[in-house]
Amino acid sequence: MDKLHIGETIFRLRKNKKITQEELGKFIGVSIAAVSKWESGNSYPDITFLPLLADFFGVSIDELLNYKVELSDDELNKVLSESAKLFSTNDFCTAVNKCEEYISKYKTSYSLKLKLAYLFRMYLWKINDEKITKKINERVKELFEDIVQNSDKEELVEGALYQLSSIYGSEKKYDEAIKALNKIRKSEVQTDVMLASIYIQKGDLKRGREIFQGELYKNACFSGMICSSLAGSYAEHEKVLSIAERYYDLSINIKKAFLVNGKSIVSLWSDYLGLASTYLKFNEKKKSLDMLNSMVEDLKCNDISKLNITSIWYLSEVTPKQWKMPMNPYEIILKRLEKPEFNSISEERKFIEVIDNLKKLKRGSETLG
Repeated sequence: MDKLHIGETIFRLRKNKKITQEELGKFIGVSIAAVSKWESGNSYPDITFLPLLADFFGVSIDELLNYKVELSDDELNKVLSESAKLFSTNDFCTAVNKCEEYISKYKTSYSLKLKLAYLFRMYLWKINDEKITKKINERVKELFEDIVQNSDKEELVEGALYQLSSIYGSEKKYDEAIKALNKIRKSEVQTDVMLASIYIQKGDLKRGREIFQGELYKNACFSGMICSSLAGSYAEHEKVLSIAERYYDLSINIKKAFLVNGKSIVSLWSDYLGLASTYLKFNEKKKSLDMLNSMVEDLKCNDISKLNITSIWYLSEVTPKQWKMPMNPYEIILKRLEKPEFNSISEERKFIEVIDNLKKLKRGSETLG
């Protein structure tokens, strides 16, 4: 049987309730020393105290015994920040092992499981070993499936189902991907837009604008994803380059509409890189190299990894995330350019210059960071 962590739970609940050990001891009928021993793990409360403690803190006895541990927002953000930093600076397997320690410690914190599994996927590009990649993907599926089967929070279950659909799709298990998505509750109405309108009518301008601006940002991001997916469908399945080009151009122009003083809230480099890859499928080497050069020129003046979106006037009310995933776009791009799809131009002078420029930008980004 796992060691009970009731002392940690009592400590956390007491701190959340903003009471001292003395105040808790008086309520339960024990000394300060007894409470201190519970919280330090040197002893456990007598079983007769459990209903009283659970009632006092407004939790179930299972939660008190730490069988149903859920981290506070601050605790969750701290773990996520530490984990993301490990992935960005350390060996991938070392980071995974540390995350597994957190998962083992907080077995039923499904919020933590969802986000750590997402981190595993986000940084999987660092792995070149096919066996390790397969093993991590299987572990990620286990975590998402655990959330779907055991979490009672709809938003976590739907987030896990969404990620599972992506994994199944990448494995060409299309029916399973569709099945996962069909389990997500869909609504015919966009409640956030109406909610924002009502807040503004009510006079709560800040809340209304925050929702509207958040939707604006999401739609700017999704428009690029939709265009690139449509471009890929024409380039890969129907071999029609002209329509693929037009979709990438549409995505780039949409994103340029959001430029402020040359800065963009969404990445243009992904479109340039996608178009460069597409051109090579049609043996258009010169056009591919031109796109890679355009990508570098954009990155020189628009490092979105350093951009604070709330500094943009039309997103001024958006609440920034409490933790940020330290992703270095240059590292991701350099890894992508090592793939066989770029072998046909890897010896070209312009390609080598692109690589050199990206390495310089990467070093500069790390120095500033």
